[in-house]
Amino acid sequence: MADNSIASRMRNCLERQIELFEAMAESRGSLPDNPDDEIWDELRELQAGFTKKLAAIDEERQLLRKEWEAAADMSHEQKEEVESITRKARAMARELSDSGEKDRQRILGMMDKTKKRLDSVLRGKSVLKKLKTNDDKTSGFLDKKA
Repeated sequence: MADNSIASRMRNCLERQIELFEAMAESRGSLPDNPDDEIWDELRELQAGFTKKLAAIDEERQLLRKEWEAAADMSHEQKEEVESITRKARAMARELSDSGEKDRQRILGMMDKTKKRLDSVLRGKSVLKKLKTNDDKTSGFLDKKA
């Protein structure tokens, strides 16, 4: 018979959360340097899937937490085991948060480079508009007064 105690269900939920955190951590190092790389679409989809799974696990964990706090028939060993897994999950969440901040800074850097490139192109376009050709169809003539 399967153990359906609150300790078992809480442990199972936390272990699934840790597995998800491990998958998230594994995907963190795969950000490409090129903002035009096609893998960005795949990474966005992957992140959306992680977010959805994490929200479901968090909702389940919150419900279990209420039941956990109300339970009076748990052994000291069960409490220690769940608390140990909880500490591991919290540590992994902190690591993911730190890694996410590094990724965010890297993406902001790529955005800044892209903005500078776009500004350069727009400046060049503006210069070309000012150096327009004369309407009298004289080839090679540039209106330097413009």
